[in-house]
Amino acid sequence: MEERTVVTVFLTHRGDMLLLRRSEEVGSYSGAWGAVAGHVEDTPATAARQEIREETGLESDAVTQINRGEPFEVPDSDLDIRWTVNPFRFKTETRTITPNWETTETAWVSPPKIRERETVPELWTSWERVRPTLESVGADTKGGSATISRRALEVLRDEATLVAAENGGWEKLADLAADLRAAREAMAVVRVRIDRAMAAVSERKRPEALREVAHDGLKRAFHADRDTAERAAEAIEGRTVFTLSRSGTVERALELGLPESVNVALSRPGGEGKTLAKTLAERGQDVTLYEDTSIPRAVETADIVLVGADTIGATGAVVNKVGTRAAALAAERFTVPMTVAAATAKISSGPVETRIDPDSEVADATASPLRTVHPHFERIESELIDRVLTEKGALDGTEIGAVADRHADLGTWMANR
Repeated sequence: MEERTVVTVFLTHRGDMLLLRRSEEVGSYSGAWGAVAGHVEDTPATAARQEIREETGLESDAVTQINRGEPFEVPDSDLDIRWTVNPFRFKTETRTITPNWETTETAWVSPPKIRERETVPELWTSWERVRPTLESVGADTKGGSATISRRALEVLRDEATLVAAENGGWEKLADLAADLRAAREAMAVVRVRIDRAMAAVSERKRPEALREVAHDGLKRAFHADRDTAERAAEAIEGRTVFTLSRSGTVERALELGLPESVNVALSRPGGEGKTLAKTLAERGQDVTLYEDTSIPRAVETADIVLVGADTIGATGAVVNKVGTRAAALAAERFTVPMTVAAATAKISSGPVETRIDPDSEVADATASPLRTVHPHFERIESELIDRVLTEKGALDGTEIGAVADRHADLGTWMANR
């Protein structure tokens, strides 16, 4: 057999993927649906971006690589070719593309729809190599909690697809949902979004229904996060903003809101603030990066503090990246409004406490009796927060408590699974 190496590139936008129908002019699988694909002449990574540009018109700055899967072989005896497929997943913020001559039709679809179309060989296998999994949700240390919650819904949706195809039992999906909740137990938004999907089908207990509900929940999550960012953008237009860490909601608000300038704390451990500052600077925004020790100074020179939230408690207290409490105290001292922007799915009925990491960069505790504390996330009391902005607008303490009660009710499916 002839050996050929190719890339299969899934381009995703807000839970859907791009499929392209191959024209009669291509050399193989004419009329079949596939992802962006092409031969590897340099490296797979280079080929992936080149094929995106050629087949969609999107340049490298319009797409972001999310994952790269392990290559696998697909022998085709009819063509006498053994393909080595290198799967990739990229995301984009637009669905406006310009296909080339290789494509006769395009469609943005939920990934499970792959299984309902005539596709190039093993397209679903390629997707399985790059899609989120329970393990990847638990191990993600770079994504914000909102992003991780959306990936958890993708896991639930895709597994429901497989269980439905195999006529499997409901128990497997209920166990998966419980494991997804436990994988990021401290992230209320993961729990709430999984609970909402499971509660919606808890009586029917049909995998097909869960597949659709999870995908609808994914759409709802994108809309909620987007609407929250738009409301926050209105609050910062023309102002000097202080922020820290890297909240996707805040980053989007900074892009939309046209602030006069942005002060960003480095945000150790992890240094996510440095990544955010670099992104803002590359967009042409006026940005200053501050060491965490200079958070009070950075807040004093700002007009507003805008941060995301890992979790919002029923009383209005917030858990967020360490450094947020210092920013809130500085904001109180210098009379700078302290605003938290987060979708309502981050509101929790459970306890909201500082989370301590057992590892420490502060000192080597094994070399001396020195005790160290190394929090990654910390609690900020509601009294230090001026406004909580959500997709539903600003919420006061009573409204936050009511949302927390509704979220507690969603979790009752666990007792009856």
